[in-house]
Amino acid sequence: MAVLNVQDEFQSGDNVTATNLNNLVKDASFNADTTDNSTLEVHTSGYLKVKDAGVQTQHIGDDQVTYAKMQDVAALSVIGNNTNATATPTAIAIDDLKDNISNATTSADGLMSSTDKNKLDNIDDNANNYSHPTGDGNLHVPATGDSNNGKVLTAGSTDGSLSWTAIQTGVADGSVTTAKLADNAVTAAKITDTDTTFNISSAGDVGVGVASESASRMLLKKDGGNNQLLLRSNVANWVSFQDTGAAVNQQLVCLVSDGGNLDIRQLNDNLSLKAIPLQIDTNGDLIITGDIKKGGSDYALRKYSTGWSNSHGSVTVANNSTHTITHNLGTTDVTVAVYVNSSASDTNAQLVPIASASTAGHTGYSITSLSSNSFTLQLANGYPDLGTNGLCSTTNYTSLFIKVVTTG
Repeated sequence: MAVLNVQDEFQSGDNVTATNLNNLVKDASFNADTTDNSTLEVHTSGYLKVKDAGVQTQHIGDDQVTYAKMQDVAALSVIGNNTNATATPTAIAIDDLKDNISNATTSADGLMSSTDKNKLDNIDDNANNYSHPTGDGNLHVPATGDSNNGKVLTAGSTDGSLSWTAIQTGVADGSVTTAKLADNAVTAAKITDTDTTFNISSAGDVGVGVASESASRMLLKKDGGNNQLLLRSNVANWVSFQDTGAAVNQQLVCLVSDGGNLDIRQLNDNLSLKAIPLQIDTNGDLIITGDIKKGGSDYALRKYSTGWSNSHGSVTVANNSTHTITHNLGTTDVTVAVYVNSSASDTNAQLVPIASASTAGHTGYSITSLSSNSFTLQLANGYPDLGTNGLCSTTNYTSLFIKVVTTG
């Protein structure tokens, strides 16, 4: 079947020229039988055209009909079907849509009616969101019952504690506490003798063990403004505090409360205090007078740590930053270790080596301005970071945490 109809066909022996070929094409037309005649048809002028209503749903690609290709819709309208049957979509005014939606009920969603709206408008804010206050001052009275007959409601020592308490008609046995005793109310005559003898001297010293203060096993004593607890070491099964070759009275140790500090001293023969060998101050620090010796040789080592921080001496940790570290060890014979980490934790922390030259400049740190209680920590241009592959790279100090440990 020929696709094209031509006006003048070539015959055997005809000359083929450009003019003849051009005219053949110009005058040709499509054969009507070359189309399906449902989507395409041959125009009367001989060319192909899409047939009216020839494009069906299956011919349209997905998402090819854009908003611009759709018919314009009237203002404040939508395209839809508001009938109860299948129908061609039409333009529907938005205000008309509510006519097809029922009011909400207790079991189904829907529109709010004007009645419900008026009811809501007349309710104060949070009116249905009430909860009774809790805590002290807002509690209910405890249950009464037969067991609480004649009792009074008593407040406890903590917020919100209250209970029914029987009315006291006198001082109950065992109810007298230290807070209820007046100062100096308990005299020596009020203390009942037991197997352990107490002796109270005119100076207010209390001896325990025998009737004589000088022979007491334990002595509560005042020496000037100091309070002392004396323990004698010559009592069986007691801990012995003794200087070699000292007299019996020198086998005493004394805990002295002095200006808020706790001193541990030894006594002379006349019960006078020796120099302070050991003290615990108000900060909880242990202070030792004199050297610590082991086998006759000096044996003392102390440590100070700044703890983890990204700021030391009021200066933020960064490349080439300078920090003052105060350790108060009282010596310049110190060893310093600097640790670095990305967080304030010992986990995965790295010990920083002292300053050395690298391609990035000097890395590590140095110590200057060394005194008996402080020194200056100078950070370099980053620190050498040794990776798991054994290779070293330079890492910046910026935004990192460091910990400085000093021993001396």
